[in-house]
Amino acid sequence: MSDWGQDLIYAIRLEAPEASILQLCELIDPELNQSSYTSPESSYFILYSQDKVDLPALKATLANFIEILEIKNAVLEELEIQREDWAESWKKFFHSLQISERILIKPSWEESDSTAECIIEIDPGMSFGTGQHGTTSACLQFIDAITAVSIPKSFLDMGCGSGILSIAASKLGIAEISSFDFDPLAVEAAEKNTVIINVM
Repeated sequence: MSDWGQDLIYAIRLEAPEASILQLCELIDPELNQSSYTSPESSYFILYSQDKVDLPALKATLANFIEILEIKNAVLEELEIQREDWAESWKKFFHSLQISERILIKPSWEESDSTAECIIEIDPGMSFGTGQHGTTSACLQFIDAITAVSIPKSFLDMGCGSGILSIAASKLGIAEISSFDFDPLAVEAAEKNTVIINVM
């Protein structure tokens, strides 16, 4: 039974050397990577779960990678995070980030003197999408590269999270955009962000 929408978020935290964390990000299942947070400079990797019952399997997955990569001094820890704490605690990790030549991502509480063509001010809240995750930044770079050559007719954002990809697509000239997500918190965040930025 899913605990999604209840008071706790569950996670497995791996603390290991920076090089090992980067190796892990390259090898781990992309599906799992969608529910992860990585901070190589702080030497940790976190996998999140909707259900507490999934924690042993996630822990076993990371333990297997520790063995495969022969990671020394690795520490695995199970976490239970209060949702209300999570809604605010992510802010200390989210700072302005130059994603590509034209795209800059910034939180609303930070000022920026950047001259980037596409400045996206975004507050992801508890949804996925700050631009810091590898898959998100790669998609943003791809959107930048594509629209620099020719503006596509339409854009489909499946699992939009904070709405960051759709916002970038809109600001870079794509007129017809469709976005959706199964998580009501993500839909709420995406709607809020598109209103703030006045796109879509």
